[in-house]
Amino acid sequence: MTEKKVSVIIPIYNAAQYLHKCLKSVISQTYKNLDIILIDDGSSDDSYSIAKEYQEKDSRIRLFTQTNIGLISTRKRGIELAEGEIVGFVDSDDWIEPIMYERLVQCMEENECDLVTSGIYRDYADGSRKEWYDLYPEGVYVNLESAIYPSMLHDFKKNEMGLKCTLVNKLYRRQILQDIYGEIDTRVFYGEDALTIYPYCLRCKRIYILNEAYYHYYIRNNSMCRAANEKLAINTYYLYNGLRDAFMESNCANSLLKQLKHYLFQLESHTLKVLYNIDTLAYAKWDFSKYKDIFGKRIVIYGAGACGQALYRELDSLGYKENVVAWVDKNPEGKTEQCMYEITAIKEIVDKKFDYLIIAIKSQNIAIEVMKELTKDYAVEEDKVVWRETSYRDFILE
Repeated sequence: MTEKKVSVIIPIYNAAQYLHKCLKSVISQTYKNLDIILIDDGSSDDSYSIAKEYQEKDSRIRLFTQTNIGLISTRKRGIELAEGEIVGFVDSDDWIEPIMYERLVQCMEENECDLVTSGIYRDYADGSRKEWYDLYPEGVYVNLESAIYPSMLHDFKKNEMGLKCTLVNKLYRRQILQDIYGEIDTRVFYGEDALTIYPYCLRCKRIYILNEAYYHYYIRNNSMCRAANEKLAINTYYLYNGLRDAFMESNCANSLLKQLKHYLFQLESHTLKVLYNIDTLAYAKWDFSKYKDIFGKRIVIYGAGACGQALYRELDSLGYKENVVAWVDKNPEGKTEQCMYEITAIKEIVDKKFDYLIIAIKSQNIAIEVMKELTKDYAVEEDKVVWRETSYRDFILE
């Protein structure tokens, strides 16, 4: 059987540091019938010369350059240039496993699907890695209105996104993508994957969920999604309008619009965090009932994140604010304004008289490491250090 051509669209913007690894992983695919489209979106580093180097040694690569127009517009141009019936995307600072496209094309063709979605590796700058998968069991889905759409953006029972909105770990039909990008709002720069994926899914007849990971998504501390941008608020407005219009045409509009509200809350939480240093999770409904037996004692709070902020508000509401001897954090810089309380370094508790130090961190594994550090490096008495399981409930769960 003749292999169908797959167009791989790679937008490039100032990615010289990562581009070699990215392009090597693409040209080394075991699936050979690739149309590799590189679009340099006005880079000011050596990205174009690196891309040119690969173009000269691999005839499957087509290289284009342009003044900077943004990610959505660049992907849109890539789709217009695509020769393959099947389309995939790779970000220029990521890389993929050699067998990725062979497996995804196999799933798409054998099951006659309009979309194949797979898992993803989230690679962090510190060398750690997490795997991320869709919530659905592996297999082909035909009755999408009952099996996928009711939990696509958010599964309210599991309190998690059903179909992950990452564009790059999937394969698409070019014709459907062209229709989607003909309507997409190019002003969106954060959440743009959702603006493509979810309207695309509404036009699918069959979707294949592949619970295997081949794509390595590199998360940098200075990436765009973590950076402050005053345009984030209007960005959410454009994104909401685009998704709302798409969902209103579906038979599942009520369910989808309900999920959209939850998704928008998550986006606005991000905006509040990066622009104003407000952690909305700190204002969720936390359950600290397992600590109530020590609330009347002299307490040091460790941790200025969402859990720590919520704990302080709980103590305040119960009339125990004056029992807080100190509030410390391993990295206290800039957190006093965020917490509206003086956050100090751990060493400041050495001379403090207190009965208990509560580790206000949700993760037990992290809390254990903190406990070891406190007792070993700061000589805190072990029987004074307390961590107990807590839980929280999001604002929008129903």
